Amino acid sequence: MENNILDVNNLTVYATVDERKFPVVRNVSFSVRKGEIFGIVGESGCGKTMTALSVPELLADGIFQTSSSVLFDNVHLHNLSSKEKRKIYGKDMSVIFQEPMSALNPLVCIKKQVEESLLLHTDMSKAQRYDRVKECLTEVGIHDVEQVMEMYPHELSGGMRQRVLIASAVICRPKLLIADEPTTALDVYTQNQVLDLIRKINASYGTAVLFISHDLKLVSRLCSRIAVMYAGSFVEQGSVQDVFENPCHEYTKGLLNSIPSAEKKGKKLDCIQGKVPSVNEAKMACAFAPRCNKAERQCYVEIPEKKIISPEHCSWCHFSGAKELP
Repeated sequence: MENNILDVNNLTVYATVDERKFPVVRNVSFSVRKGEIFGIVGESGCGKTMTALSVPELLADGIFQTSSSVLFDNVHLHNLSSKEKRKIYGKDMSVIFQEPMSALNPLVCIKKQVEESLLLHTDMSKAQRYDRVKECLTEVGIHDVEQVMEMYPHELSGGMRQRVLIASAVICRPKLLIADEPTTALDVYTQNQVLDLIRKINASYGTAVLFISHDLKLVSRLCSRIAVMYAGSFVEQGSVQDVFENPCHEYTKGLLNSIPSAEKKGKKLDCIQGKVPSVNEAKMACAFAPRCNKAERQCYVEIPEKKIISPEHCSWCHFSGAKELP
């Protein structure tokens, strides 16, 4: 669609374990509209990061994707040569990784790491690159910029390292920013600062954001639409308002009920019994069935079809009370 910066259709990702292939993402489809922040949320091990990293083809050895169509700005990425893809990755599409200490090179100073995309994708002079790096680091809230530019990652705090990563990702003003749990290792104060920074980038540059998180409360503050993921598949998708006010899948309900709030102070929080199945573990037709209090025989033998709740809201559950997608 013309209004979408990213369209992913029927994405399937396999992992190789002991020379056997196991699906870690199964037939996932979603879109990110131009200028919006779209979130994918779920427990650790649900396939969120695999889904996100499949878009710029950053999957590790032994993990590969099949049966998918990825359109970026109406261009089929899989039809492009490696050279053509390199012109997009890092310029029009960038990634903020979860752990800045492993994403940054410990032997290279901050200035050189932030300016790398400028060297690859622009014909700026050395002086122009210096000014652009300085400007970008200032925009992400780093003080004493000229001093920081000459420092190394180990000399910075976790929050500053994450800001450097964000500066590296947005220095070419990308059309799409993929943020893979960028606040996981940060304290609450720094986490809020990073979220505010992502909002600012989204508003100032019109950069669309694909935001990955395990924290439903966090994505509710940042995203306009979300997809809830479980065991490699989406179980619910819609606007934040629809999903939070009218959750239709038992997994979504369980996640929402486990969120602490002032009303629940002093009370025992609800929790979802069991755990996410491992990659090589056999799964039921509905992967969530073994943990679901409302599961019936149908859930173990019949894969749930996509059901439409409203134009912006859908669910993959036999008992969501909606009509199946025609």
